[in-house]
Amino acid sequence: MIKPVLVALALAASTVVSAQSFVKGSLSIGLSEGATYTHLRTMNSHSDVIHDGNQEGDRDPLIVEYGLSKRWSIGLTTGGDLISVNPSTYYGFTTSKNKVTAITSEFTLDAAYHYFTDARIDLSLFASAGISGVTIKGRDGDRTYQYNACGPVARIGAKAKY
Repeated sequence: MIKPVLVALALAASTVVSAQSFVKGSLSIGLSEGATYTHLRTMNSHSDVIHDGNQEGDRDPLIVEYGLSKRWSIGLTTGGDLISVNPSTYYGFTTSKNKVTAITSEFTLDAAYHYFTDARIDLSLFASAGISGVTIKGRDGDRTYQYNACGPVARIGAKAKY
């Protein structure tokens, strides 16, 4: 007996294959993987800046997008970044390792302008604003540490979908 979930997935896959990439009224849900170039600013409890600089990382967002017109869309994005940072530079503490992985999570509202679309390709520029958090957990010898912070996030960028 065929399970209803498998039938739904097969129908969704066949719809995606024959669907146009972006049109007014379209609703798309996507999971992607990519690179991020992030500006990180860390401050202590007295609002003194510890570090202010750029960092590269990996990004994996879940994106929901709705086509308002032939060129404009709005959406919601949630996801996270994995960024390898030097804790003594960004957070004011040291470990036996020079690098730790900072895991960010975020939720943003997005607006996009789709400057090129055809049956298979969609190229767009986007701007996003929302909230973000960062967590660093680790172990240094027999000592454990955890760092949590939150704040606003703003993104601009370009997307290409095929």
